[in-house]
Amino acid sequence: MMKKLLFAVVLISGWSFGQETVKDSKGNSIKLNSDKTWEYVPNAEPGKLQMSDFTPLSTKISAGVLPKKKIAVLNGVNEPTETEFLFLSDRDKFANITIEKINRMIDLSRAALIVKSRNWPSFSPKAVTVAWSDSTNSWMIGWTYTILNTDAEPTEQYKIYYFTNESEELFERD
Repeated sequence: MMKKLLFAVVLISGWSFGQETVKDSKGNSIKLNSDKTWEYVPNAEPGKLQMSDFTPLSTKISAGVLPKKKIAVLNGVNEPTETEFLFLSDRDKFANITIEKINRMIDLSRAALIVKSRNWPSFSPKAVTVAWSDSTNSWMIGWTYTILNTDAEPTEQYKIYYFTNESEELFERD
């Protein structure tokens, strides 16, 4: 009886400890499988980007897994709206940015768009692009969106914001 109990404990402990979850230097959770493979663990916060949303397309470029990845971005009345997302950077820049920072840049630039819009409840995001800009030495957040004009007609508009790496300030450029 004792041997069977010991065997059951060893079997259960081997089964339950066959996987381990660790965090990388950027705070992303990674599940280590017993077959020596690993995978990113999705964030619990829906609508936010996760490390698993990214894959290298070449040795120099990183971008969203799909050319037209969809993410949830809040519209003018704070309802999630399916929005196209594209991320572009070289691997060095990508290695030095966190998913949290990308989400923060999207949220802050969206808030700036809303604040500057006269008809902010009609703000409807269509696409957001996050890319490194060498000319400004900052992250560029480009928005394509529709908003009602003064004649109550929806008009498509495009706006770019920049986000500095060091001070994490959002700014516009003429």
